[in-house]
Amino acid sequence: MQDRDSIGLFDKLILAKNVDHWISTSKILKEYIQAQYGYVSINHIYNGVEIPNVKKTDVKIEGVTKIGFVGRLNKQKGLDLLIPILKRIEPLLINKYKFTVIGEGEEKIHLLELVNKLKLNDCVEFIGPKSDINSELIKFDFLLLPSRKEGLPLVMLEAMACGLPVVANNVGAIYEVIQNKVNGFIINSESDWLDLLPKLINGNIDLNKISVKATNLISSEFSVKRMCDEYCNSYQRHKAVSETKQ
Repeated sequence: MQDRDSIGLFDKLILAKNVDHWISTSKILKEYIQAQYGYVSINHIYNGVEIPNVKKTDVKIEGVTKIGFVGRLNKQKGLDLLIPILKRIEPLLINKYKFTVIGEGEEKIHLLELVNKLKLNDCVEFIGPKSDINSELIKFDFLLLPSRKEGLPLVMLEAMACGLPVVANNVGAIYEVIQNKVNGFIINSESDWLDLLPKLINGNIDLNKISVKATNLISSEFSVKRMCDEYCNSYQRHKAVSETKQ
């Protein structure tokens, strides 16, 4: 189970099936399940992503910082909170920036209207969904995840696998992956956004070390191979336990 908000919808079905073992996709979800159901046999296995051969490029357009967002355009993803912040930091910016939004969703019209209202059309663009996300991610200098809530977002793992630093609200299991200012950036408040974004856009923070640490972490702990191995090992362990009980 990944989304704690969906657990209640599946309670009757899962319990009726007499589940012998639970697997969660994060530590925080594991803790939630234990809090809801008391002692259950459970372990967590993080989702894995393919480790791409391509990595973030350092080729830049002079004086322009390239920022990205990838995700469903809905309230959960928090773009309606981020876009006004981009307007507020304008007086602090030396460099120009281009904020590219990849995705579709029910909030798109509202977000376009907000960008137009705040006169941000020159620096915020919506390019719709893309099939090859990695080829888009490597174009950016950093990725923003201003979500109101999350589980463990795959786009965060995919970005870090490409060496792309991620700036994310401290929601869901994000803190289990990102170590603030080491392999990415954790945001705890609006003031954190207002403080950090001008520094990143103006190039005042060296992202090279963060990029390397992000890639190394995903390669060692969040690969598809590691995930598959852990599922196989978990199945074999609990199969052996079940057989000894028979």
